[in-house]
Amino acid sequence: MTAKPMSHSGRLQPGLTQVQQFPFQLWQKLQQRHSNRVALCGMADPLGYLPLRHALVQYLRQSRQLVCDENAILITAGAQQALFIAAKLVACSGQQVLMESAWLPPD
Repeated sequence: MTAKPMSHSGRLQPGLTQVQQFPFQLWQKLQQRHSNRVALCGMADPLGYLPLRHALVQYLRQSRQLVCDENAILITAGAQQALFIAAKLVACSGQQVLMESAWLPPD
């Protein structure tokens, strides 16, 4: 199966990148340099990046007057993951939970 050539309208097209402009050589160099970093392989703190959680503790204290520590904050990859975790926490074993999915099948 061959890919169809992309037509360019000249308009901004969200979700479409200009692959020709991507710095592949630099990307490969950086990937090789940092490939042994455990944190980049998903084996870091399961609550999320600790310096970010520290910064959020300070932000929440100043902006929301919320007192918490970094162990009360969970960094997720996005809203869908956060909702999934919340549903898992409140649902009983065997209970069904319905969630909206933003995934669309390919054309």
